Amino acid sequence: MAYSLATSQSFVAVGANSTPHAADWCHASNTIAYAAGRLVAVWRPLRKRGLCATLKGHADKVNVVCFVGRGWLLSGSSDCTVRVWKQTEEERWECVQVLKDHAGAVNTIAIHDTTIATGAADGTVCIYSFDSTSTSPIPILQQTIKTAPLYPLAIALTSLPDTSLLLALGGSSTSIKLYTRSPEFTFSEQATLKGHEDWIHSLAFTHDPSSNNDILLASASQDRYVRLWRITPVKTEQESTEQTRAQTLEAALLTGVTTTSSRRSQVFCTTSGTKFSASFEALLLGHDDWVHSVSWRPARDASAELVLLTASADTNLMTWSPDPDTGIWVSTARLGEIAAKGSTTATGSSGGFWGGLWGPNGAEVGTWGRSGGWRLWKASSEEEGWEARGAVGGHVRDVKAVAWEKSGAYLLSTSLDQTTRLYAPWTKEGTWHEFARPQIHGYDINTISMVDSWRFASGADEKVLRIFDASKAIVGLLERLSLTTKAEGVEDLPEAANVPLLGLSNKAMATNTATNDPNKAEAAAPGVGSVLDTLTTPPLEEHLQRHTLFPEMAKLYGHGYELISVAASPDGRYVASACKASTPEHAVIRIFDMRDWKEVAILPGHTLTVTRIVFSGEGRWMLAVGRDRSWAVYERQSEAEGGEAPYKLVRNQVKAHARIVWDVSVAPAPEGEQEKDEGLVFATGSRDKTVKIWRNYGCTATIKLPEPVTALEFSSSTLDGSLILAVGLEDGRIYVFNGKQEVGEGEVEEWNVVGQVENVHDAAITRVAWRPRTAGEEGEGWMLASGSEDCSVRIYDINFAKKG
Repeated sequence: MAYSLATSQSFVAVGANSTPHAADWCHASNTIAYAAGRLVAVWRPLRKRGLCATLKGHADKVNVVCFVGRGWLLSGSSDCTVRVWKQTEEERWECVQVLKDHAGAVNTIAIHDTTIATGAADGTVCIYSFDSTSTSPIPILQQTIKTAPLYPLAIALTSLPDTSLLLALGGSSTSIKLYTRSPEFTFSEQATLKGHEDWIHSLAFTHDPSSNNDILLASASQDRYVRLWRITPVKTEQESTEQTRAQTLEAALLTGVTTTSSRRSQVFCTTSGTKFSASFEALLLGHDDWVHSVSWRPARDASAELVLLTASADTNLMTWSPDPDTGIWVSTARLGEIAAKGSTTATGSSGGFWGGLWGPNGAEVGTWGRSGGWRLWKASSEEEGWEARGAVGGHVRDVKAVAWEKSGAYLLSTSLDQTTRLYAPWTKEGTWHEFARPQIHGYDINTISMVDSWRFASGADEKVLRIFDASKAIVGLLERLSLTTKAEGVEDLPEAANVPLLGLSNKAMATNTATNDPNKAEAAAPGVGSVLDTLTTPPLEEHLQRHTLFPEMAKLYGHGYELISVAASPDGRYVASACKASTPEHAVIRIFDMRDWKEVAILPGHTLTVTRIVFSGEGRWMLAVGRDRSWAVYERQSEAEGGEAPYKLVRNQVKAHARIVWDVSVAPAPEGEQEKDEGLVFATGSRDKTVKIWRNYGCTATIKLPEPVTALEFSSSTLDGSLILAVGLEDGRIYVFNGKQEVGEGEVEEWNVVGQVENVHDAAITRVAWRPRTAGEEGEGWMLASGSEDCSVRIYDINFAKKG
């Protein structure tokens, strides 16, 4: 039977890159675009369903994203290019041009009217003219400014009262350079502003509403300070001197903010002959770590109050305004969290903020942190109050594995960013969200497997296999917001978990526990259960990092190198694991009994790293593939026959493929039949660009693919008696095939391409996983999850239709 395939992407999760200019907020369309790996993610905050697009094209990490009015977007990357994107439909973007004028990573972009400035690690700034309202808006290179040995990290553009353009440049230096340009001339350097003590990460201009002609420049630096500079027209030397402001030392000490000193201003002249002075205005003290970003609130009207937003690695967003009576700049609001001394991302700290943005009308602010997750706040009705809102997030490094809960209630993913994340549907909205962050670790996590509905095993570079159980607090949250039926088997689960400072193990704790003793683990996260019990929406980023850990139940030792693969038997009795290996001695599979956490078998079968271990549907068979291009099949032994070894090697195939075998999957047995020797069907996928189908240990079909095969999986359900196989490739594509479940003697086995999944990844697929379907479920309801080296986790709705 021939079928066609219809796919739609129901969910995608990917985190923001850790760069100060990784995101921009288009106020006209209320759209946020942010750099995510080498993708550009597009998100509309008012929509609860998450990201609406991920733009592919860059060959390396994206460092900067910038909107050009409505419907146009620029992105700069470490691949030395700037891409110009045009919105063709509501949720579709097309790359219309690639700018290749830099020889280094593009780190910053500034736009003013029809002028674009880009700065890169090659020590140059490129100036382009760009008119998005013309019929063929193509950026045209007008000038290249050489800035080396200063490497640009921040650029800002604005217009001067005489219609000249003013460009500010900062970066790998302690000073800021000012350039001016008249409409018919190129930029030329005019002045240097000194005062910072370390590199400068962000610059932002605004016009002072209290003065029609004055311009304020804010600069953020690694020296933990924000400096304000005033640029004003000069008529006479006397007027210039009178415009230099001074405040008393007493006021500075009282407020913690140093204002204008008696330092002489610098006077420069534009090509039109107008003179301007640039002078130091104020020093803003309040952050305890690098300041990554400064941003002025959009003016609501001509008399709007000046408000500056700053984001820092100290996990704080701060707003600043001049006191109406004294003119001294003071902090008016602080958002985020107070980082405890010695805390790190592994102990629940966000790791700092990388940038801050204003939303439309200055009524919202947003920030992204080292964990990749976004935080949004909306101004509440209370004076100077801010209310947290739901946002998006995801992994920030390669996703190595995804695994469904046994009934498909939720999905787990793990990554080289040292986190494991849990995604589930929010039944009220019918949308998927991140509901928990069960493991925040100190090592890169390579593999994960569900043991039962509320227990999973994970392996990382530390050589230790860790076992986690869900907490009652998490189960209660899922029961209220996600699960359609009451959770079972939760009576013996721990109440909650947290991680003590500088610890690497999630410790079980009593819910609603609060203590003043800093030596007790419970003091680090009091009231975890009560916090989750009050939620009526999916957790926010601050909840995910502090209150959604799974308690760690056991550590299992034995491997000599980094863990690469782990799998649990369907009944949850055994967990099998394998580590990185270059000799047969280490290329073994270790099996642990979950009843007492003891190792019960060490199984040979491979000579190099075992890349994947899987069990058959009923657990009779365990299969493994590896870098030695071979596969091995193990059969479960009865208690009486097996002794201490629950599985025994029964067959292996040397040189099953011509290259590394990355993945293996066992086909489901015919309905109503038990798994039997002559009915064993499995598929292997290899770097040699083939998928091979094996029946009774013989290769019966070879499927050729255009790129190396990196992941595959059979669905546990059949479609009108035919097997369904998803195959992921090294270039990010996913294909779906179907073939007969049983092939008669002498019959030629055929596998047909049902279709290709749309909106796929931008890098190698590391895992594909079909969501388990209930027995007898037919028609719609197929879902496929995938993880990739592009840092994203995606869930697709899959629909099959008969042809003809």
